[in-house]
Amino acid sequence: MGLATVYRALNSFTELGILKEMKVDNTSYYELKIYSGKVMHVHFKCINCKNVFDLDDKNLVLEYIKLNNSIEKKFGVEIKDSDIMLIGLCSDCSRKKGS
Repeated sequence: MGLATVYRALNSFTELGILKEMKVDNTSYYELKIYSGKVMHVHFKCINCKNVFDLDDKNLVLEYIKLNNSIEKKFGVEIKDSDIMLIGLCSDCSRKKGS
């Protein structure tokens, strides 16, 4: 399969709502839209190693839901999707820096 075919498939899956594209520093990242309703998770990007990953934590998600509900109520909007990208040092790079 050619690279152009892969990019066309990514674009098609994004347009169909199967994938979600996130752009970080001119690089595209794709993830499955496997969540029902509102997408509620937080991403982290390390400024040192450039790794991007999800911060999966039940309590964090619950606080995020509370924040979204508060915003919807205060501003009379309905949030369907959101992207939160936290940027800093991952635990590995933070340890290396401290050594």
